[in-house]
Amino acid sequence: MIPGKKKSRSHSFSRSIYKLSIILIGILGGLLQATEITYIEELKIANHLRTTDPQQFLQQVNYIAELELPDKENKALRNYLLGYAEALRGNSDQSINYYQKVIGSQANKPLVIRAKLALANLLVLNKDYVKSLELVREVLSEANTVDDSVRHYIYQVAAIVYNEVGQFQLAEQTLSLLPENSEQILNVKEGCLLAAVQAQTWYELAKITTKEQRQIESAYTRCREKEPVYALSAKFYLIADKVQKEEYLAAKQTIDEEILAVEELSYSYLTLGYYTLYALSLNGTGDKQDAIDYAKKAIVLGEKNNRETITTWLLEAYYLSSQLLKERGEFDKALGLLEEYLVKVNRYKNDQSSKQLAYQLVEHETESKQQKIEQLNQQNELLKLEQELAKKDATNNRLVLALVIVLLTTLAFWTYRIKRHQIRLRKQSQTDQLTGLSSRHHFYETAKAILHRSEQEKQDVGFILFDMDYFKSVNDKYGHLVGDWVLQKTAEVVKASCRQNDLAGRLGGEEFAIFLPACNLKKAEQLAEICRKAVSQIDTSETGYRFDVSSSFGVTSTELSGYDFMDLIADADKAMYSAKSKGRNQIVVVDGLVKDFEKLIS
Repeated sequence: MIPGKKKSRSHSFSRSIYKLSIILIGILGGLLQATEITYIEELKIANHLRTTDPQQFLQQVNYIAELELPDKENKALRNYLLGYAEALRGNSDQSINYYQKVIGSQANKPLVIRAKLALANLLVLNKDYVKSLELVREVLSEANTVDDSVRHYIYQVAAIVYNEVGQFQLAEQTLSLLPENSEQILNVKEGCLLAAVQAQTWYELAKITTKEQRQIESAYTRCREKEPVYALSAKFYLIADKVQKEEYLAAKQTIDEEILAVEELSYSYLTLGYYTLYALSLNGTGDKQDAIDYAKKAIVLGEKNNRETITTWLLEAYYLSSQLLKERGEFDKALGLLEEYLVKVNRYKNDQSSKQLAYQLVEHETESKQQKIEQLNQQNELLKLEQELAKKDATNNRLVLALVIVLLTTLAFWTYRIKRHQIRLRKQSQTDQLTGLSSRHHFYETAKAILHRSEQEKQDVGFILFDMDYFKSVNDKYGHLVGDWVLQKTAEVVKASCRQNDLAGRLGGEEFAIFLPACNLKKAEQLAEICRKAVSQIDTSETGYRFDVSSSFGVTSTELSGYDFMDLIADADKAMYSAKSKGRNQIVVVDGLVKDFEKLIS
């Protein structure tokens, strides 16, 4: 039996009567004024239904798509609503096309800004993070040129995008730009949107205390009838916080009351999240079978809607399912789900790295543009001064020359500072901020260049790939700060063990790699052993806890894997996972006989 109760249809019925009355006015009146009232009201109805009743909204959009609209302003609004509808249906390309039409139109500025923000949000889902962040930057720069209501909406959607790309602190800073009495001055829709965004930001930053809990519950009560999507989104993060704090019974009871309403809204991402939280809560209260059923529902929904988009809630559903099936003795099914989980975790980590890189690139471009503007302003000031000084008498020539020299010196100084700043930013983008090793992108590009040169010079290259053993349990048991400390100490011993020309990098999470120019397989294995021992000897007492640290290593070289970088990674990865399967804290070297056999059969 599914918990919850049936939702009343009185809203849909009253809305249908309202719509019918408007149509009758247009038919019976036969006047231009009555026709204008009809299409304006139809657009208003559709705009209201966007977040209150998505299914009714899609029906309304089909109707307004056929309306004859006499002015550009309402055509732009219709395109905005059609874009929203296509996004809701999962047709991102058509949605982007509609939003771009609005942006390219001569519609009023607030509508164009809303279209830009909707497009930015959609581009995040399409993994075009750079363009999305650039759009947000562009709109934020216009915030002071619009009225308060539009400016407040800009801050809210900017925070949504920042949350989606993992910049939660930046989202919190953006929301802090809103006035303290936002709930009183915003309209109902935007006030409820704000509540949902705040709830997500607080949850991601682990800041949901009793005060925030009361705010979320108050917003839920205020928005439940008029803006159910935003209300249930805010409630979702409150439930997620309870699950995280292992308050499973309270979380289950809350979901019992809301699950039917969530399903009726048909927002796939929201429904998937609720299914996963329900499964976790049911597991926590001992309802294992129901937990498996809802985890399976979450997986099916996630795979049905978008296999390319991986959320933490989908990962949680996969992992929980595998563990519960393992407990029941269904080992084949459990293993299959666990393998799929590991594949998706890797893709999720890659996606998070892409988001971080996109943010850094946009930050760098923004600062570079600002510096160029400042430099041009300085040059303009210099030209103005030169023109004014040219009008002076000859007696002022020495003064003019002195001023020009001073200004040129200033310009040279700022140019020098700008150049140094650009070099610093470039270095930051090439370095993993936590460990100081090469970032994934920089490691890949540098390694490929070294491989190309080594192949031409017929030099062997060694490659080591290693992964921290039981690292997730360290994070779970001692916290992420201790986990970060372990990663930093590991990076230190790797640097100390490497030669001067070796390239060490962090590929993501707890996975590291070492690229060894002019190094054969035997030397690469020796260096791997040095690193393995050094990692295993890390003294963790500095953290206040004592626990073992170890890593599993996979080693190969161009002698076995050739000069293709992806082949090196693939072979080392297989060897590393072989080391893990053999008991961890050891080295496995790629088997030359196996490689020769693979080449023979290929």
